[in-house]
Amino acid sequence: MTGRTGEPHNRALVGLVAVLLAAALFAFFFPRILASHAISEDNCVLGADVGSYNRGIETLTYMALKSRKHPLAVISVAAIALPLVKLGLDPKVAGSIALALLQACGGMALFLFLSRNFFSVVTSALTTLFVYSFFSTVTLLSVTETYGITLSAAAIMFLVAGEASRIYGRVPLRAALIAGTVGGLAGWANLPATAFVLAFTGLAAATRHFSGWRSCWYSFVVPAGLAAAIAAIPGIVLDMTNGFAWQAKYVAEYASASNFSDPRVLKDYFVSYFFFPIVSPRDYVQCRFTVDDFSLSNGFSFRVIAACTMLAVLAAGLLRAIWLTERRPLALSIVGMISVFFVFYLYFNPDEALLYSPQWTLPLIVGSFLGLATFQVQEYLLRAGTTVAIALCLFLNVPPLTDQRTGTPPFCCPIPPATGLRAKQAAFGLTPTRTCSKSSQLGAKDLVAGMPGAEQVR
Repeated sequence: MTGRTGEPHNRALVGLVAVLLAAALFAFFFPRILASHAISEDNCVLGADVGSYNRGIETLTYMALKSRKHPLAVISVAAIALPLVKLGLDPKVAGSIALALLQACGGMALFLFLSRNFFSVVTSALTTLFVYSFFSTVTLLSVTETYGITLSAAAIMFLVAGEASRIYGRVPLRAALIAGTVGGLAGWANLPATAFVLAFTGLAAATRHFSGWRSCWYSFVVPAGLAAAIAAIPGIVLDMTNGFAWQAKYVAEYASASNFSDPRVLKDYFVSYFFFPIVSPRDYVQCRFTVDDFSLSNGFSFRVIAACTMLAVLAAGLLRAIWLTERRPLALSIVGMISVFFVFYLYFNPDEALLYSPQWTLPLIVGSFLGLATFQVQEYLLRAGTTVAIALCLFLNVPPLTDQRTGTPPFCCPIPPATGLRAKQAAFGLTPTRTCSKSSQLGAKDLVAGMPGAEQVR
């Protein structure tokens, strides 16, 4: 198939590696998720609602995972955890098993996609581990949070897109409907994740079976339209009777067109979108990081240099994939995904970009390795470089979550996300502001902490 270089593998070997990889991910994340139940505060871990989610799982209130925003997380975690609780397991143990298992399944799906379509078994396994070693990914998947399920839904979408594109030439409508259905379910994990349906667009276009309007119709319009329709179902079912009041409130609190022209927002968002998801800028986790954390003079130059180096290599690989005719369709569809997320989250809550970043680091790595694997170097060099990068990422990114300052509000959230602060200011009749500079961080923190019954908004 055009654009694919994956050679037939021994199925037993592929299956064995897939199971071992999933087991390794489960063994790594399960104890960390379970330990995260000690965190009672929201927002400390990259803006995640860890405290609220912990309380929801411990009391079997799975709707606390936010049925409007993350219905797939509510359904899947409850489906796995409730039977385990009935068997006698502690609710927080059952919930941690559910989250870790779902995340492990995502790693297995990504590995199968890569090995079936592009790379050797070893390279596919290393690429998958690299995805899970990034700072935002390894951190968020180590606590009670829903974006690990979103990442798994994205990986499954890639796998299904690869399989659907294989029948695209014979039954294009069926292939498009399959891809659109799975893309819509990815939207149930998190609405913007519907963009992962573009994986099918790129893989189908690469087959060159159709051209012109037929290619556009079957590879993009049908699957994207179906995915959008399915992704909208939870919102319609839950909120149609009240005039979509929740959606209107969400937009009012989080969205702002001024983000596209606010220098403070743009600077912080740029580094949070492209650099901080790779390597933690500090040795402990905060609710968010700003452009000041990117400065080479703040004592963390090695971390910044590591992030810059990896990003440069990834960018070179992605540009290489775009340059190559056979890889270009999928590479451009990946650029499309990353662009959709960039615009969406710049409009909605850019201060918490790190919270959502696993959604674009996964396609970025996949697109990059499409190009890196074609450079005229021995494959063992690519494997060696990836192994070193994984080791460095784990060395820098795993310890910060366990640092005592991570769960201590004065340290973990010195500069609250401006969107959450704005909502609370408005509730108290104050003039809302999107600026939360370091000079005002203490006053802002005191204001938030002093609001009766206030809980920082996601």
